[in-house]
Amino acid sequence: MKLKNLILLLIFSITIIGCGKAKVSPRVEENMGSQVEGLATMVKGTVEIQKPSSEEWVILKVKDGVPEGSRLKTGADGEADILLADKAAVRIKPNSELEITGNRMKNEVAKIDVKLNMGRLLHRFDKMPTGSEYHVTTPTAGAVIRGTQFDMSATENKTNFRVLNGKVVVSSANGSIEVKEKEGTSVASGQAPEEPKTLGQKDIDELLECSLVKFTVALERSRKMATQAEMRNVSVPLEVWAASHDGLYPNALEEVDKNLLQDNWNRPYRYQAINGNKGFVITSSGPDKIFNTEDDLEYRRD
Repeated sequence: MKLKNLILLLIFSITIIGCGKAKVSPRVEENMGSQVEGLATMVKGTVEIQKPSSEEWVILKVKDGVPEGSRLKTGADGEADILLADKAAVRIKPNSELEITGNRMKNEVAKIDVKLNMGRLLHRFDKMPTGSEYHVTTPTAGAVIRGTQFDMSATENKTNFRVLNGKVVVSSANGSIEVKEKEGTSVASGQAPEEPKTLGQKDIDELLECSLVKFTVALERSRKMATQAEMRNVSVPLEVWAASHDGLYPNALEEVDKNLLQDNWNRPYRYQAINGNKGFVITSSGPDKIFNTEDDLEYRRD
């Protein structure tokens, strides 16, 4: 193997394995699902975001993307609705800090993880598909959700949960408990969750706001974003291939990995080597599952 190509192969291998900070390989990424970029569907007052690729906090605006790994914080007058994977959304209330630690999707199944460091968060998840998982954590507790509307408020020393409908399994290092419709519980630092109590009318009235959390964007948009992220992942093993084949890309995806062949609508990608195999184009037929129409998605390496 030429020295130049060997160096390129090592560089691309480091990209996959990670240096100092581990990165997920394409195969592992596939098993976890592809990252889906969240979307701000409502913003009021002062809301800031710190994206994973930046140290800077910037003002969040409606229609801004919210990538996995983002941190958000609201001022005393700030609120925001964030659309997550599938039919899932949260509303961040004033004086809150939130992290989107996981937001992935594979074959219509969502895997979502958020962390509320402080403040209050409203949740709306309408009939999540079988196999979907939603986890939330705070400084004192964690919870697993299966399609429900509820809220939670957190400080450094205590977390409160109130469920409007559905159910939430609340846990800490000292125990867990199931909280059902129109019940609430609290978890203090170092303690097990308290026995659930029936909510009063005031609590229920406040929880009705969960139904107002805005989706506004169809599920297909989430699938599109997941497919676009997946196509970027597919490009990594193609680069490794080229590094060991004199800089030339394969004639077909099957030559690299048969697990790279389908998009988020379970349809085959169209792959084409171009420029004498010095570049390539990957195309998804998109939501209508028909190539050469307006909703096609493309990733190109010229």
